[in-house]
Amino acid sequence: MPRTLAGCLLLVGALTWPVDATPQSPARGLAAGQFSAALTLLMDGSVDVRETIVLRFGDRAASEFERELTLKGLDDVIDVRAAMDGQPLEQGEGDGQVQIRRGRRTLRVIWRFPDTVGRTRTFVLEYRAMGVLALSRGRASLAWPVLPQGHRYPIDQATVEWRVPASVVRLVPTTVDDPRWTSAAMADGWTATRTGIGPGETATLVDAFDQTTLAASVPVWQRNLDRAEQMAPAFVVGALTLIVMGAGVVGMTRFRYHRPRVDPSVVAPAAANSLPPALGTSLVRGRVAIGIPQLQAALLDLVRRNIITIRGTGQGDGPSPPYRMVMPMPRG
Repeated sequence: MPRTLAGCLLLVGALTWPVDATPQSPARGLAAGQFSAALTLLMDGSVDVRETIVLRFGDRAASEFERELTLKGLDDVIDVRAAMDGQPLEQGEGDGQVQIRRGRRTLRVIWRFPDTVGRTRTFVLEYRAMGVLALSRGRASLAWPVLPQGHRYPIDQATVEWRVPASVVRLVPTTVDDPRWTSAAMADGWTATRTGIGPGETATLVDAFDQTTLAASVPVWQRNLDRAEQMAPAFVVGALTLIVMGAGVVGMTRFRYHRPRVDPSVVAPAAANSLPPALGTSLVRGRVAIGIPQLQAALLDLVRRNIITIRGTGQGDGPSPPYRMVMPMPRG
């Protein structure tokens, strides 16, 4: 019965889940006939990017398309511009507008348009990525994802064009980390193509240059990463020190104040004369003084030892008849 109920709940959730939650799902028949990225390296280490996606919409209506940029490995994305079907778009949430949402580590671009069924639309995204090159020992390295991260649609054909200023000296040949790409030289750069790309597949453009031929500075993300690596041993040592100190404090407190657990069934009462009653009463009260409690304790102790006898007088009609104390006289 529980499994049947869980299966029903999953089925209902799948049928009622909002359509907009998965705007790029292959189940909607969305596919990219072509994806192209034109990349141009600038002297300050930034990269101008122009992406073009030609999408085919299936037989289910769609009213938006989303492209998410991950800001990992770069400082910022500026000069963001978007177009659709050859027309530049203004920012907004209405049809024929684009919405740009900046997060801490991502940039989301959402194209909005009237319901589209069974037709093709072309989406263009332009931006400048700042602080792309990692600098180390005279070497400026690039690792750029040429395909949209986490795309959930197939791509029939993808093309990337990579242009570098003529004055920049390349240290290694430009490559893509996927051997299924076919690369070729251009008059002013390098290009690579591939067909039949499945949803979620990735590829990274790798290149390296002589740092002295650029005017680039160490990007902020790299400085933060280097600082974190340098501080990691100190953080580890500090954490271990705090753990040892905490364990030491706990141990000393336990040894100082810990009392063995006593079973009440085997507790031996204190000897009658182990502690004078008046002194014991003072210790219980927290201060040594002579008062009514101490006098009462001393008196009862004298009665217990038969030094003083308390007897009723047998007189009086009240609820508490008077008593008198008798102290036997010593003989001899």
